[in-house]
Amino acid sequence: MDKPADGAGKMNKTLKIKSFRTKIYFIIFILTLSISIIFSAIITLNDRRKTIDGYEETANIVSAYLYTLLLFETKEGIKDALDIARQSIEGFLYSAVFTRGRLFLVYPDSAYAHERDLVDFYSAHKGKGKIYSEVRGLNKLWIYSPVYDSAGAELIGEFVVVISHSLKGTILLLLTLIMASFIISGIALIVAHITLGKALQNLKSLQEVFSKLSEGELQMAKVISQDEFGVIASAWNEVEKKISEILEGVKAVCENL
Repeated sequence: MDKPADGAGKMNKTLKIKSFRTKIYFIIFILTLSISIIFSAIITLNDRRKTIDGYEETANIVSAYLYTLLLFETKEGIKDALDIARQSIEGFLYSAVFTRGRLFLVYPDSAYAHERDLVDFYSAHKGKGKIYSEVRGLNKLWIYSPVYDSAGAELIGEFVVVISHSLKGTILLLLTLIMASFIISGIALIVAHITLGKALQNLKSLQEVFSKLSEGELQMAKVISQDEFGVIASAWNEVEKKISEILEGVKAVCENL
């Protein structure tokens, strides 16, 4: 009757060690994955910010070019300038130029269907004195850019441009980085398995030693590696050696009585 109970006890102890190992692996996986995903999000947002900054810089250049043309209010010249901008800005949809607080023109002419939206966006941001961008919906980037004189002191007009800015590239980058995060987490688990495997073998050896000790039997622990548990196992072996020597001495004295 005792043997099955003893065997069940050993099985329970083994299960406890495996459960402990599983918990450690789970924590390592979650931590590694979380950190990787956070870094992925930061990289993705930074990449998106750089893209928007590039659009803003181009809009700023167009605004600087519009300065002279707005002074003379030459619509044809401005249209030519915007035509060049349309060719140089990837995803250019439509734009509007404002002067003295009123709409001067919409480009191209087919974009007058969006006049209300352009005026509303301009009204919300006019007089800010600096470039401003806003993502609307999933694929449109709206940019407001003031037009100053050559000295940068007097506001001559304002320029609004709407660009098709698809999120596909951003989403693809994010998904790629998340996949890389899972791969990194898998590698971390493999490293953890190799590293913790030996440590847990030392722990299992110590568990067996103290289990035997509770039954009144002394035995030495197996030292698998020189980690913290390995050092404890080595220290126990020294203690076991001393105890065995003392017991042998006591036994010899008792036999001589």
